[in-house]
Amino acid sequence: MIVFGEVRYLDVMQFPSVALFPPRSSELTAGGRKLLDENIAKGEASLTRAVYVEVIGHTDDVGDAKANQKLSEERARTVRGKLVKARVHPNEIVAVGLGSSQPIASNQTEEGREQNRRVEVMVLGRLRQ
Repeated sequence: MIVFGEVRYLDVMQFPSVALFPPRSSELTAGGRKLLDENIAKGEASLTRAVYVEVIGHTDDVGDAKANQKLSEERARTVRGKLVKARVHPNEIVAVGLGSSQPIASNQTEEGREQNRRVEVMVLGRLRQ
């Protein structure tokens, strides 16, 4: 377990779920694979030298909470898998699903729900030389 007194992200990538996945799915679309590949290539230096990377899946609050939780976990694992294939060491990357527990916008509007459906890649810790 890693404990941080104050979380400081060295780099953050945020992807709207609609850009990566079809609705209610954790399988990447062709466009989603391309988008991840492009962003991984841009962030390769910090991703491959990071001490710790966290991939966090989020959903909106529509539908069953357990299903949303599971979907957020599956999407985070899918993105984690892409990062491992891109040479991020598997022991230094964790995938977490938070379901609808951390919205960044209102779930009362479609626009807000769309913002809440996202996957975040957070590079934490010091970078290796």
